[in-house]
Amino acid sequence: MLCATASSVLPFTISTSPPTPPQQVKELLTGYEVVIAGTGGGEIAQALHANGDWTDIVPIKGIDIRLKELPGMPAQGSYGQTYSNSLLDDTYARDLTINSMYYNYQTGDIIDYHGGLHDLREHIIRTVYDANTMYPINSSALIRTVRFAARYGFDIDNAITQAIANHMHYCDELQPSLLNYYVTKGFGDGCGKRTFQYYLQYGIIDRYATMLKDYAHNASYTDRIYAALDYIDAHNGGKMGLGIATIFLPCVEDALDSSQPTKENITATWDALEVNSGQKLHFELDDYSGTKTEVMTIWTLYKQITSTATLADDQLTAAIRADKYYPKACLLLGGYAQTDSTLKPFAEYWK
Repeated sequence: MLCATASSVLPFTISTSPPTPPQQVKELLTGYEVVIAGTGGGEIAQALHANGDWTDIVPIKGIDIRLKELPGMPAQGSYGQTYSNSLLDDTYARDLTINSMYYNYQTGDIIDYHGGLHDLREHIIRTVYDANTMYPINSSALIRTVRFAARYGFDIDNAITQAIANHMHYCDELQPSLLNYYVTKGFGDGCGKRTFQYYLQYGIIDRYATMLKDYAHNASYTDRIYAALDYIDAHNGGKMGLGIATIFLPCVEDALDSSQPTKENITATWDALEVNSGQKLHFELDDYSGTKTEVMTIWTLYKQITSTATLADDQLTAAIRADKYYPKACLLLGGYAQTDSTLKPFAEYWK
């Protein structure tokens, strides 16, 4: 059976069991445009729909053995197995109710075991099973809970809000660059301002972005960040690296020798800040997804396009405009120019 996570808001996820190679799925799923896409976990098939929605086609998973015999778990199920033939089993491999509904392509039926449709209508985020059980086993689900709430502007169930506070320390066990990746993905959802607000509200910034400890609850800082991210969101610039470049720019500028804003010095300044703040221990920015190179380059270009000396150098100006990260540097400049009038002439020139 081919079926997909169904909602009018979320991307869909098709599940197949036993696992079927993406190319074979493409041949089986008729009536849809199907493409093969690369992901961090390998190739998957994606079905594109007339209304612009897409579906990730992934296997139906079994249930984590650690959940066996815990309260609220099925008495029978594919415990300890990688894959399953049961959609109900697959829901326990997922995190949120809104991500664990299925659409049957043969009948058009929506299969919803955990009230995901209700939660979509009520704009609320709930976990498939008790968050106090889920987060110690799957700490990345805690980050995803906050990220998806931010992505859609939903509220988080009160009990889950308390579970987030009680169990966030389990995220410390994630590899630092992987935790950074999970958090940074939120800035790629096109809602950077809301993502930062939610990350701040639910304690992710305070616990992991320790470089911001003297900034995050300062109104002069947050006003600048909200205005910058709002501008970037409005110009469809919501990308992972650009979000990180935006929220950490004040730290780097405060520590950087302004007479030497080279990429090497900017990188060295960042590296020192990561170590001295303790942020590197749990929230390290590296090239897990190309992010560090991107952020350092955006900051370098930003320093160049906010320098009057650059405007007099035609060769450098041409090189800057040809850089693939130039549009993101311009968005960063435009964002910060919303609250800094000294940047407006540069923003107008480079626009």
